[in-house]
Amino acid sequence: MGEIHVEACDSPKDAGWLLQQPSCYYYNLRISYRRRLKLTTLVGLNIISMTSNDTSIRISSDFSLDKSDIPNNIHSISNVIRVLIVKSAPELYQKYSDKDDAFFMHPLLFALFNNTDKSNDLKKDLACILDGDIATQSTEFGGIKLLLEIPDYVRPFFYEIYRGHISNEHPDFSLAEYKFDAFNSALELIKETVPATFEHINLSNKLIFIHDNPKIINFVTKSFQGFLSFWVVDEINRIYFVEELIHQGGHNLLNLHLHNKADFFTCNPDEVQMNEVNGGNVDYRSLMSAYHGLFTVIERIRVFEKIIRSAHLSEQESHELAGRFADQFLRFEKLNVFSKNIYNFLTPRGADLYNEMVDFGRLKSKEYKDFLSLFDLSFRDIDFYYSEFSKHNDIQKYLNSDFYKMWLNEDI
Repeated sequence: MGEIHVEACDSPKDAGWLLQQPSCYYYNLRISYRRRLKLTTLVGLNIISMTSNDTSIRISSDFSLDKSDIPNNIHSISNVIRVLIVKSAPELYQKYSDKDDAFFMHPLLFALFNNTDKSNDLKKDLACILDGDIATQSTEFGGIKLLLEIPDYVRPFFYEIYRGHISNEHPDFSLAEYKFDAFNSALELIKETVPATFEHINLSNKLIFIHDNPKIINFVTKSFQGFLSFWVVDEINRIYFVEELIHQGGHNLLNLHLHNKADFFTCNPDEVQMNEVNGGNVDYRSLMSAYHGLFTVIERIRVFEKIIRSAHLSEQESHELAGRFADQFLRFEKLNVFSKNIYNFLTPRGADLYNEMVDFGRLKSKEYKDFLSLFDLSFRDIDFYYSEFSKHNDIQKYLNSDFYKMWLNEDI
């Protein structure tokens, strides 16, 4: 790409992308990672070359977000990674200086530069990533790869947590490769039924680790952009992966969309808590977390509706997806993001996207009011388990419903 130009600045906007503490935009709020990041190499740097000539990124117009700025946002972020490599290992950068933006968006580069103190040898770890010596397995559909081994600098991202309280900072977990076929099947289902969503999943998500510890909740973080971490148990099937791809993958997509936060917020949304937005109600989520929560719930409503009404699902898969679909409406009502005061914290562009999401959620809630009466979800704790759902919701009742009979003969 040629020479990277940098200049000093007091408040580097691009540096902020990597300097943030990782946090998960999970609906039930994963509390911000408690360790301060040791990344100091970006302080005082600002990328000047912000216009991308990269033709490798193509985005379909079939999506609700205004995606026109995402390629330039990716270029801006990848330039930060380029500068970090130049400062850490200039000879490595010279070797790969002609690579496109996608090459420098490798999730492990984000993880490494945010946990340099956990690296045994920074240059060696950098070379391992850039030379492609990381143990991965390719998916059959799309560009997401399965990470087969966890480097030391990635382990700090994994800890056991329940309702915001960390219970184990050094948990045991192992690769659950036996569920990779189900993950591939979920990608195939999304590709067949909602191709635009499949395209955006592949744009914003590059690496996944599937493990066997449900106490490590599924997460994404800006400090590990493009990475997905999913827990599994034996009962997990492709419908579970469909939800998590839309949910967690949606966070990674929105991270790219909201990169220039001043375009959407009148404040720093990572620092403003929702109790301030909502007028003193106890709510310690950040405004950014709440905004992300709204987006990912709306995305699941939108995508689940299309899949359940157009895909060829087994009776059990349809029952499970219907339960997960109904669950999103309950989550929508409990998001606690509907105070009119929120507009004081949003720019016109941020308000437009907020209004679009809220209006869509309310419209679909009204449309599916009778559908929701089919199910009992009072038992659900945090995660949706189909084994628990099926105990409280007889599949035959669902199969006899007018909704299921209608969907059998419908294509939207």
